[in-house]
Amino acid sequence: MRYISLAMIVVAVALSFILYPALPDRMPTYWNLQGDVNGWPEKMSGAFAMPAVMLGVLALFAVLPRISPRGYAVYGRSRAATRPYSTAPFSNLR
Repeated sequence: MRYISLAMIVVAVALSFILYPALPDRMPTYWNLQGDVNGWPEKMSGAFAMPAVMLGVLALFAVLPRISPRGYAVYGRSRAATRPYSTAPFSNLR
Protein backbone atom coordinates (compact mmCIF):
# COMPACT_ATOMS: atom_id res chain seq x y z
CA MET A 1 0.00 0.00 0.00
CA ARG A 2 2.93 2.33 0.66
CA TYR A 3 3.97 1.96 -2.97
CA ILE A 4 0.52 2.99 -4.19
CA SER A 5 0.73 6.17 -2.09
CA LEU A 6 4.22 6.91 -3.39
CA ALA A 7 3.06 6.26 -6.95
CA MET A 8 0.21 8.73 -6.51
CA ILE A 9 2.66 11.35 -5.27
CA VAL A 10 5.02 10.71 -8.19
CA VAL A 11 2.11 11.06 -10.63
CA ALA A 12 1.00 14.31 -8.97
CA VAL A 13 4.53 15.76 -9.16
CA ALA A 14 4.93 14.60 -12.77
CA LEU A 15 1.62 16.18 -13.78
CA SER A 16 2.62 19.39 -12.03
CA PHE A 17 5.83 19.51 -14.07
CA ILE A 18 4.06 18.59 -17.31
CA LEU A 19 1.26 21.12 -16.88
CA TYR A 20 3.42 23.87 -15.37
CA PRO A 21 4.04 25.74 -18.66
CA ALA A 22 0.30 25.89 -19.38
CA LEU A 23 -0.62 27.35 -15.98
CA PRO A 24 -1.29 31.07 -15.58
CA ASP A 25 1.26 33.19 -13.68
CA ARG A 26 -1.21 33.68 -10.84
CA MET A 27 -3.84 31.08 -10.06
CA PRO A 28 -7.14 31.76 -8.27
CA THR A 29 -7.44 29.63 -5.16
CA TYR A 30 -9.73 31.42 -2.71
CA TRP A 31 -13.23 32.76 -3.27
CA ASN A 32 -15.50 34.77 -0.99
CA LEU A 33 -19.22 34.13 -0.50
CA GLN A 34 -20.09 36.29 -3.50
CA GLY A 35 -17.87 34.20 -5.75
CA ASP A 36 -15.15 36.83 -6.17
CA VAL A 37 -11.55 35.64 -6.19
CA ASN A 38 -9.62 36.91 -3.18
CA GLY A 39 -6.57 34.65 -3.22
CA TRP A 40 -3.94 34.58 -5.96
CA PRO A 41 -0.82 32.51 -5.21
CA GLU A 42 2.08 32.39 -7.61
CA LYS A 43 2.39 29.71 -10.25
CA MET A 44 5.00 27.66 -8.35
CA SER A 45 3.02 27.33 -5.12
CA GLY A 46 -0.21 26.68 -7.01
CA ALA A 47 1.35 23.85 -8.99
CA PHE A 48 3.31 22.10 -6.26
CA ALA A 49 1.37 22.75 -3.05
CA MET A 50 -0.79 19.63 -3.22
CA PRO A 51 2.03 17.21 -4.06
CA ALA A 52 3.99 18.70 -1.15
CA VAL A 53 1.02 18.24 1.20
CA MET A 54 0.58 14.66 -0.04
CA LEU A 55 4.22 13.90 0.69
CA GLY A 56 4.00 15.56 4.09
CA VAL A 57 0.93 13.56 5.13
CA LEU A 58 2.53 10.33 3.95
CA ALA A 59 5.67 11.15 5.94
CA LEU A 60 3.56 11.99 8.98
CA PHE A 61 1.75 8.65 8.80
CA ALA A 62 5.11 6.89 8.48
CA VAL A 63 6.68 8.69 11.46
CA LEU A 64 3.82 8.79 13.96
CA PRO A 65 3.82 5.07 14.83
CA ARG A 66 7.58 5.20 15.39
CA ILE A 67 7.49 8.14 17.79
CA SER A 68 4.34 7.13 19.63
CA PRO A 69 4.97 5.79 23.14
CA ARG A 70 2.77 2.77 22.44
CA GLY A 71 3.46 2.55 18.74
CA TYR A 72 -0.26 3.22 18.27
CA ALA A 73 -0.70 -0.54 18.53
CA VAL A 74 -1.76 -0.70 14.89
CA TYR A 75 -0.94 -4.03 13.33
CA GLY A 76 -1.73 -6.12 10.29
CA ARG A 77 -4.67 -5.13 8.14
CA SER A 78 -5.53 -2.06 10.22
CA ARG A 79 -2.18 -0.46 9.50
CA ALA A 80 -2.38 -1.26 5.79
CA ALA A 81 -5.89 0.17 5.67
CA THR A 82 -4.73 3.59 6.89
CA ARG A 83 -2.15 4.19 4.16
CA PRO A 84 -4.53 5.04 1.30
CA TYR A 85 -5.99 7.82 3.43
CA SER A 86 -2.65 9.58 3.43
CA THR A 87 -2.98 10.54 -0.23
CA ALA A 88 -6.54 9.78 -1.35
CA PRO A 89 -8.02 13.11 -0.18
CA PHE A 90 -5.39 14.98 -2.19
CA SER A 91 -5.58 13.00 -5.41
CA ASN A 92 -8.40 14.96 -7.04
CA LEU A 93 -6.60 16.05 -10.20
CA ARG A 94 -8.71 18.58 -12.05
